[in-house]
Amino acid sequence: MNPAKMVRAALSFLTSVPLPSGPTTIEDVAQATPIFPIIGYLTGGVSGVILYLSLRVFNPFLSSTLAIAALLLVTGANELDGFVDFADGAMCVGSYQRRLEAMRDPHLGVGGMAAGLLAFSVQLFSWAQLSRAPFTATLVYEVFGKLAMVYLSVLGSSVTPSSAEPVTKHMHTRRGAVLAVASTLLCVPMVLLVGLTPTLSLIVLDLVCATFLMVVSKRLIGGLSGDVFGAANIIAGSACTLLIVRLH
Repeated sequence: MNPAKMVRAALSFLTSVPLPSGPTTIEDVAQATPIFPIIGYLTGGVSGVILYLSLRVFNPFLSSTLAIAALLLVTGANELDGFVDFADGAMCVGSYQRRLEAMRDPHLGVGGMAAGLLAFSVQLFSWAQLSRAPFTATLVYEVFGKLAMVYLSVLGSSVTPSSAEPVTKHMHTRRGAVLAVASTLLCVPMVLLVGLTPTLSLIVLDLVCATFLMVVSKRLIGGLSGDVFGAANIIAGSACTLLIVRLH
């Protein structure tokens, strides 16, 4: 797949940005998985601009709320939707199938609601805490959240049927591991924002989060699903942002 088509596939999957007409399949998205961090620079950059500008007018908490709203708009809240669905399934007692049914239920359960509120609170307070470095806050959250999705696709195998199946089929291979290393190199510019040692620490934390989700999803539902990938973005992004808060 040529680079332009890869970027288009990643944009169509990870954002709500209007794109020129043309079909994008889940197989295209699978091939575009290694460039997910590039999209993180875009989505994190948009919310970073909003955070930077709104801080000239409002306090850090209101500014962070506006930046989070901008991020939800540009991503279509896709990752958040996957995260709360995964939380609903995780809170369900029963078989793999019962948990998967809870995740696919269009109604939001108590587990998903509680998880969503927790994720929002962590993001709000951590971004407010990093208000002196607004682009650091938003780019760390998004770039490393997207990188965790890449790692997860290499580490785990999907349930069947699932929208994650073409992604893991493409990435859960020796070639996928090489592509994940190349994807990690896309985070090199973050060294300019946070430094070399913190960047390496964030990469390690991403691997820990991806491994944790791989193990948990295997235990709960038998493997990965699209919702687990959304959860990886939220959980890893939040964990990495909290690490930067601690280091600052």
